[in-house]
Amino acid sequence: MGKRERGASPAPGAWQSCKIGNAAFSRAVICSALMKQPLKKAFNDVAPCPDAPDYEPELWTGHPFQFMNNCYSYAVNDMRRDRPAMPAPGGKAGLTLEQYRSLPLHELITWLQRDGLERASGPVARPGHYLVAFALQLEFCPAGDRQWRMVDGHFWRQDADGLWSHKPGMLLPSREDASGRQIVMPHQCDRGIYDEFMGYFHVPKGGLQVESWKDMVPHPVRRDHGSPKLTMGK
Repeated sequence: MGKRERGASPAPGAWQSCKIGNAAFSRAVICSALMKQPLKKAFNDVAPCPDAPDYEPELWTGHPFQFMNNCYSYAVNDMRRDRPAMPAPGGKAGLTLEQYRSLPLHELITWLQRDGLERASGPVARPGHYLVAFALQLEFCPAGDRQWRMVDGHFWRQDADGLWSHKPGMLLPSREDASGRQIVMPHQCDRGIYDEFMGYFHVPKGGLQVESWKDMVPHPVRRDHGSPKLTMGK
């Protein structure tokens, strides 16, 4: 299925339901099923978070840092000047690309936790930690044992002043959503193709170290937006 334009209506029949186990869920409530509880829309206040990183996009600009770090490393504040491949959920815990391709949606949360992220009940502050958010791009599969598969994912992080930022692949960090508006809360902003919101997580003050999938083929660093698929926030 080809990519759809932002704001365009889904293809007829392609967004009807998702099967998790033996239960069928409408796509509108997949997020609630995975998060175990619906996310309250009342969380819309911006409060400073002293344990979060400062928003300093200039530190992530230019070679090598801009091209060696993606949305995942940015979210957990793991800035490196050299990597064999872009980090991805579960990479530090030993997940492989082959395993990821057949991974049920709900199990991806477990791998994030094994990487060191801690599940949050919502965008709620926790002393000694800061918040990150995660969403997926899904693709409809009319054949096979699964109706949906993960195509890519994207992370956002809360900054020290309480606002949110993200780093799309090899691009520069930004505080704007897909519509060019300031991000106040990731679950309410325009996330573009990442419209399956997976929830909020706590990251310890100072961040975490994350890795790529062990069987991921190293790719040459390029100065365009052409990073391979499955690199989280391409």
